[in-house]
This record gives sequence, C-alpha cells and structure tokens, in this order.
Amino acid sequence: MLTECPECKRQVSDSAEVCPGCGYRLLGRENLVLCPRCKAQVIPQVRPPWRRKWCPLCSRPIGGMRTRFRVFLAFLSAGVIAVAILVAVLSGPTQTYRVSMSSESGNSVVVTTVRARSESEARRRAEAEYPGYRVNEAIVVWR
Repeated sequence: MLTECPECKRQVSDSAEVCPGCGYRLLGRENLVLCPRCKAQVIPQVRPPWRRKWCPLCSRPIGGMRTRFRVFLAFLSAGVIAVAILVAVLSGPTQTYRVSMSSESGNSVVVTTVRARSESEARRRAEAEYPGYRVNEAIVVWR
C-alpha cells in the first residue's frame, strides 16, 4: 500500500523507513526529539556508562540530567518537609510547670520549673531530677 510523504508529497510504500526522494524519516517519527544545541530533530543514541541520550549530529547530551536533578530535588525537599513535620509532631506542645517538692523526711522543700507535655510527665521529670523528694503539686506557669 502506498502513502504520501509529508515532506515532498511523493507516493511511498508504507513499509519504507525513509522517503527515497527527500530522505524524510517515515517510521520511528514518534521517537524523534529536538536537540537543544543543534536544533535538529534526531533519534538520540544511548551511550553507556550513564545511559544518557546523545545527539548523533553534535555528540552532545540531550536532556536527562536536568530531569534527574529535578526529581532528586523533589525527593530531597519532600524528605526535609517530612522530617520537619515528624519533629513538630513528636515534640508536641509543651508547658512550663512549677513543681514544689518535699523530702521524704519532710524537713526540706524544693521548688523547680519543668517543661513537659502533661502534669504526670512534669511530676516524673521532677522526681527523676531530685531523687529522694516527693512532688506535692505541679502548677502550669506558662503554656
């Protein structure tokens, strides 16, 4: 079956890869890319070891690296945002508690401030900081 060449309008076989009259590439047209350096539409060559696409006319790389860099930056920024959210969630809102404590014997009193998320955590932290003392009360000083 014959088709028309879009370049020179000659009748060409539908199985031909290029037009015999003008050399226009008929098959593989969907694989053509525009080389940013030589401004020609080419089928890029893939060269090892980086598996990048190269222009067969000017031997320069075609794209690829910029796209990879953008993907890398997207993943990096997503990771940084995820870590920031995780730190914010895990740290949670804290309050300042004024904790008054007395010794086991009851003859000395200590008043200290502790940053904690809850009153029970403030009591635990104060008792860990002053072993041998018992918490009398824990009052929120500042939210």
